[in-house]
Amino acid sequence: MPSPDKILVLGAAFVDVIMKVPSLPVSGEDVTGILQSYEIGGSAFNVFGALKYTNAKADLFVPIGNGPYANMVKKAFASNNLPIMIADSRSDNGWDLCLIEPNGERSFITIQGIEQLWTSSWFDEINLDDYKYFYISGYEIEDDNVSKIILAKLSNRRADSYVLFDSSPRIKYLNSQVIDQLLSRNVLIHCNQSELE
Repeated sequence: MPSPDKILVLGAAFVDVIMKVPSLPVSGEDVTGILQSYEIGGSAFNVFGALKYTNAKADLFVPIGNGPYANMVKKAFASNNLPIMIADSRSDNGWDLCLIEPNGERSFITIQGIEQLWTSSWFDEINLDDYKYFYISGYEIEDDNVSKIILAKLSNRRADSYVLFDSSPRIKYLNSQVIDQLLSRNVLIHCNQSELE
């Protein structure tokens, strides 16, 4: 019998290409950076890691594609003994260039991948009734087509279940219909002050 408090973490596993720079370049400028590392990230991957640290019962429902960045994600999954719940060869996984200034401020350039190609068939692999909580980030529902697929599926969740919505810095790009649909039933919102406004 499934755990009554099990969590499904929906979203993305990204590759963060982390680089230190003396300052962000202005248009036409050339700055020299220092490559720090390649890290597996993405809101869903990071949230899942935090949940596992607390021994919460959770599944990581993120797509893994085909390509060099997907291979990095697969390696991270293998080293952490994580099952791949969604495999889709239509595209590579997304990645971002994370530029870190001397004061610690981080800026990102994001290249999207398989995580923006959601399809209804991915949900055929799971039973929504197994989960009481569903984590989702604004990053995943910024695209109207993706949001329609995910929110349509989540509308079929158990009556006593909750959506844990991490608004993310992308909240300003969500259309009002998506937000209205998202906030229709049992939603807990995580945001900072600027995202709230």
